[in-house]
Amino acid sequence: MRDWLEHPYEALAPPLFIQGSFADLDLTLIPHGLVGLRVAKNWIRESFYRLNPSKSPQFLTTLMRITSLSFAFDRNDAPTYIVQAKCVTKNTFTELLRQPDNRYLVLDMFNSYRGATPSSISSGILFLLHVLDNGLRVNLSVLCDCIEDILASFVINHRMDPILDKLPLHGAVLPFDWLILPP
Repeated sequence: MRDWLEHPYEALAPPLFIQGSFADLDLTLIPHGLVGLRVAKNWIRESFYRLNPSKSPQFLTTLMRITSLSFAFDRNDAPTYIVQAKCVTKNTFTELLRQPDNRYLVLDMFNSYRGATPSSISSGILFLLHVLDNGLRVNLSVLCDCIEDILASFVINHRMDPILDKLPLHGAVLPFDWLILPP
């Protein structure tokens, strides 16, 4: 299942912006696109339930990919099923515990993608710092996508704050998908 979800992620988040993005996807132009989306949502959900940090050397890469896909295609239901997955609830894999507070790294990543709390951007930054400082195994392209998502959240949050900026987003050039699919 992980391999099947790797291809849609790479197609929708290619390394070069000229190749397209999530924002370019129009399911109405694809025959049976909405039916296919329902199937993809189920695959993504099942992937969360099957993912095990101790058995998958590509755990963080897979987790970042399926989290990104789940929030892109199933933003309303994703938080509910993600928090029920064993890879989120069982934080026994010590490599993924952030010291000194023993906070589970996966929760930081999830909070960052969810973007529902004032600490979402901070959680994303703490996630990145832990991954980089500890040399955790992760696909660099996927990590760069995560960095871009966190920076998008920061720029949009900062520029939309009327206290900090009287002309929100004036003069800011943003990729189209930052506004269509906010992180």
